[in-house]
Amino acid sequence: MADAIARLATAAGLVGLNSADFLSRADGFDLLEINPRPGATLDIYADAKGSLFELHVQACRGRSPEPCPTFPGAAASAIVYVTRPCVLPQNFAWPDWAADRQPPGIRVAAAGPLCTVRAEADVAETARELVRRRTAAILELAGRSR
Repeated sequence: MADAIARLATAAGLVGLNSADFLSRADGFDLLEINPRPGATLDIYADAKGSLFELHVQACRGRSPEPCPTFPGAAASAIVYVTRPCVLPQNFAWPDWAADRQPPGIRVAAAGPLCTVRAEADVAETARELVRRRTAAILELAGRSR
């Protein structure tokens, strides 16, 4: 998959960070599109030297990082949607692993976005499981705020 993206991005003259969407099937994959911009999950990646978005800006200006950053472990994120309407109180205690938070006092309609949850772990499945647990936890906290 990475090889296919690299060849297409090079052929299209893309620079910086780009995102790609795939459809997975039993006998392989189909590349649906390459977006000439960073993907929505850009903020879950961190490196010891600074912002990944800053590296994207530098690459767009023709300056590629040497060496390219590496990211040990795995990261995951998910948008949390409420199942029933809720209004968060002014003193709602957001955990630090929640981002894109709805402000207190705002009514969030059923099926509306509440926040994004993030997790980091040594392996992808552990990060995904932690996101699932955090999603359940934040929905439980929001459920008490109706």
